Amino acid sequence: MSIPYGTKFPETLSLLPQIAFWEIDEVTVFFIVFGVGYFTNKWLLLAAPVVAYLYIKEKKNQPKGFMQHALYRFGMAELNGYPSFFEDHFVE
Repeated sequence: MSIPYGTKFPETLSLLPQIAFWEIDEVTVFFIVFGVGYFTNKWLLLAAPVVAYLYIKEKKNQPKGFMQHALYRFGMAELNGYPSFFEDHFVE
């Protein structure tokens, strides 16, 4: 089968980098909870794998880009071409 316009787009280009069997956003969630637990409450060290597991479970039920959209909702990230999440009045 020939592709009429240019070359074939690789399917893995949009995948997140992986460390062992976790994607980079899952590793980030784990290490944030682990780091907070290390400096504050040592019980959070044990909660880090549990929180990461719950995040992975919730992520499987969501569309791609779940973390970026969740951060956008709380005003911690921006999406290119979109207004800030906190803006509620728009002028066309």
